[in-house]
Amino acid sequence: MKREMTFILSVVGLVVVWWYWRIETPISDTSLTFLNYDLYSYYYPTVRFAFAELRHGHVPLWNPYQLAGEPFFANHQHGMLYPPNVLYAVLSPQQAFRCAAVLHYVIAAGCAAYLARTLGLSTGATVLATLLFTFGGYLPGLLYLRTWLQGAVWLPLEFALVVHIFRNPRRVAATLLLAAIGAAQYLGGYALYSLLSGYCLAAFALWQSALYAWQGRWRLLLRADLAIGAAGLTATALCAVQLLPMIEMTDLSPRKLGSLSPLAIGATFGMGQLRTLLLPLSTPGGRASTYMGGAVLPLLVTSLFHRRLRSMAAFFLALALVAGLVAAGDATPMYSVYQHLPTSTWFRFPGEFVYLVVFGLTFAAAIGADRLTSGPRWVKAARLRWLAMPLLAFALVIRVHAAPPPLAWAGRTTSVGLIGVGTFLLCLAVRTWRFAWVALLATVWLDLSLAVANYFIIPDVDARRFDPPATVIRFLQERLGTQRVYFHVPPLQPPVPKLGMRYGLFTIADHESLLPARYAEYLAELQDGLPPSPFRPPQGGVHLDPYRKHMPLLNLLGVRFLVSFGDSPFADAVEAARYTEVFADGPVRIYDNGAVLPRAFVVGTAEATDPQTMLARLAAPAFDPLHTALVETPAAALTGGASGTATIATYSSEHVSVRVDGSGAGLLVLTDQYYPGWKATLDQMEVPIYLTDYIFRGVRIPAGHHTVTFTYQPRALRAGLLLSLVTVGVLTAWALIWGR
Repeated sequence: MKREMTFILSVVGLVVVWWYWRIETPISDTSLTFLNYDLYSYYYPTVRFAFAELRHGHVPLWNPYQLAGEPFFANHQHGMLYPPNVLYAVLSPQQAFRCAAVLHYVIAAGCAAYLARTLGLSTGATVLATLLFTFGGYLPGLLYLRTWLQGAVWLPLEFALVVHIFRNPRRVAATLLLAAIGAAQYLGGYALYSLLSGYCLAAFALWQSALYAWQGRWRLLLRADLAIGAAGLTATALCAVQLLPMIEMTDLSPRKLGSLSPLAIGATFGMGQLRTLLLPLSTPGGRASTYMGGAVLPLLVTSLFHRRLRSMAAFFLALALVAGLVAAGDATPMYSVYQHLPTSTWFRFPGEFVYLVVFGLTFAAAIGADRLTSGPRWVKAARLRWLAMPLLAFALVIRVHAAPPPLAWAGRTTSVGLIGVGTFLLCLAVRTWRFAWVALLATVWLDLSLAVANYFIIPDVDARRFDPPATVIRFLQERLGTQRVYFHVPPLQPPVPKLGMRYGLFTIADHESLLPARYAEYLAELQDGLPPSPFRPPQGGVHLDPYRKHMPLLNLLGVRFLVSFGDSPFADAVEAARYTEVFADGPVRIYDNGAVLPRAFVVGTAEATDPQTMLARLAAPAFDPLHTALVETPAAALTGGASGTATIATYSSEHVSVRVDGSGAGLLVLTDQYYPGWKATLDQMEVPIYLTDYIFRGVRIPAGHHTVTFTYQPRALRAGLLLSLVTVGVLTAWALIWGR
């Protein structure tokens, strides 16, 4: 127990030192870049909003502040059901964001160590695997993609549990733990890593099954495969509460499963990462580097000579090879083979298969190190340290004091070669020199750490860096009410899109991985009249083209204020004169839109219209949406009715109440997004909601005074919650009975 505690404290110390030394200390660029954009525009504001709502006793199912309202819980990267995110309940959002990242690098180290010990590797080889998986290769680059990091750290633990199941399928605890970890991986991480882990575990199960079949161990094979299948089904049922709403939203979004972008299959990203596996970048970087160090190469060769783990080493090397060929995209024929799998077009980046390359190489190298250090004792090997230590020291000097171009590449290549030779020699000297492992592992850690550096500001250090001036926010909060605001900001420029969630402002844009396809098409028509690009899935961004925009669509969204940050949305001074400038602070200008329509209104005519022509009609300046609504269902069509008044009485995330008054029948239009799960009542009697004006909600009302209430009760969430609760109940009851 004392040894385990020492290891845990050492890992925590290394991660903390690495974080402050290589992640926070090098920061010198405080601008918004491609690397840190998602941190500020997506990951931090999403998790901050989620847990701020939870602290107020509210589970946020719907987000009314972005995209004219959108599902929040269904966009599963909020992490509300992910156990490690309990940090957000006890720490400030910024502190929790930083601590969660550090914690997951510690978890990665622990999972890697557990797999190494499960394989029966020596202490030194275990620490080597821990260093390679945590500090080298792939994980450091996920600093900028936090839910990706949360999903990627769990694979070694899942793999170790599968190994336990094959050794003893009767170990029910391993099966249940595998299910729990699989569910947690999905609930906290990007779903891509659940898929990649599934590929890896399925491949290993097939590998082991083939070996057991060759050995005639059919009963053990069958039990193990059934246990692994049961774990997969149980994990799916446990996370059904999140999975089913996500599937529903995915089906309604432009990023449907099977909609892989043609541009994403290119070889550029994957090949770039593969090239850095053994050669560090000239400038230490994060996302583009997968450097694993010069120590890996000689150890990969020796892994195949490990008598006990030869088959395991062969699997890891085969996994790395196949994953590398897929990661190269269309540069190799393997990608066309991969495309025949049913799941091959679920995600956009084949380059992310580098994750499995790094995983395979890490544990193959650890097996190789174990083979070198567990052989017969060679007395003269101790002398090798006098050669190995100068080589390693010289290599590190080259790494720290890089040569200027054009000698930089030669210097980096030389350092990699020296580290490879020095590592090999120290492994041979381990059994005769007690400090060989210390020197070897210290060199590996320094080599890996020097290959990674973060130069860009991150929310962990300054969470408010790209917020607009406080005077702008205060102005909008005091005057906006339930009307909406449009921030005219060029792509990848501050302020970031999720200002609505942060400050309680109703906006029309967002930066979100999933959004309804209808809304994406509406925004495309609004900003320039062009359909969304099939090569770049829409994420809710809006930047009005001054010359091709369709302002009637903006008016229909209820946008009262247009906020400009130096880049004008208007074509000329004549157009700008139509909007009253009500605020100025430096480059920031706020314009009042006098043509804005109310968020709720009653029309006397509802015309059944082909969706193909609806947006063009709504965008036409001559069309009057206060007189006529466009619907798709004949049952919603209305003629000879009367317009009336509509007043929003109460407005909250999942509940909207509108008082209406009219002299005749009409159609109430609420300019919030239409989405499955919303229900409406007219004077407490349930009535249908009709898809109106392409993306909004409409309810038929009779003459007179009435109250229409909209409530969000998503069926997919209720079904998923029931399935998850039943699964938890069955597992709990079974565990209690089995425990007796």
